[in-house]
Amino acid sequence: MRTSLSDLFDGGSDDEVAEVMTRDAISIRATDTIRQAAMMMADLKVGSLPVCDGEELVGTVTDRDIAVRAVASGVDPVAPVIDIATQPVQWCYEDDDLADVKRKMEGRRIRRVPVLDHQKRCRPDAGGSILRGAI
Repeated sequence: MRTSLSDLFDGGSDDEVAEVMTRDAISIRATDTIRQAAMMMADLKVGSLPVCDGEELVGTVTDRDIAVRAVASGVDPVAPVIDIATQPVQWCYEDDDLADVKRKMEGRRIRRVPVLDHQKRCRPDAGGSILRGAI
């Protein structure tokens, strides 16, 4: 069972994102299809995937993006996932202050944000991290 940011957050000033983030999250390549994104989400039981072009984070795709921007709009399921991805993407570092990130997520009504290293790298199909909020 996943735990939300609110469930874990105790408000301490020393809390960092690394303490509560989901590790080893999977990302999808910008050139992968919308259908592949939907299948990955179903297999992994997740509602969001970071979208990467090589090691660069270029967007995020959610189950809502697929439903509203693809299915409801008649976009071909073999179109590249980047065509419906949310851009620009919001992200944070693992050593960012948890209270600050939580406020930003709540203010922007964001449920999940990718956690990047300080080189802002994203590695498709390999260990990434996600911070899951409570909105």
